[in-house]
Amino acid sequence: MSALTNDNRFVESYEEVKGKEQVNMCTVLDEVEAKKEREDVKDLIDYGRSLGDTDENIRKRIEKKHSLDKTTIDQLFAEVDEESK
Repeated sequence: MSALTNDNRFVESYEEVKGKEQVNMCTVLDEVEAKKEREDVKDLIDYGRSLGDTDENIRKRIEKKHSLDKTTIDQLFAEVDEESK
């Protein structure tokens, strides 16, 4: 795929999931979608904070819109905090 498109994202994602389980195109695409969702949520956290919204309200919106558990949401808040240092 990367040879046709000159885009290495698929290969990079394949390398990330290789070894975890049997890898096929669907597995790689699932990983890409999950990674994109995590980035979108982190952007929502940043945006909500920039508007002066509380973390509690931001969490409620994330829980409502995304099917992420509390632990994952906590990790994403921690990543945003770490990246902003």
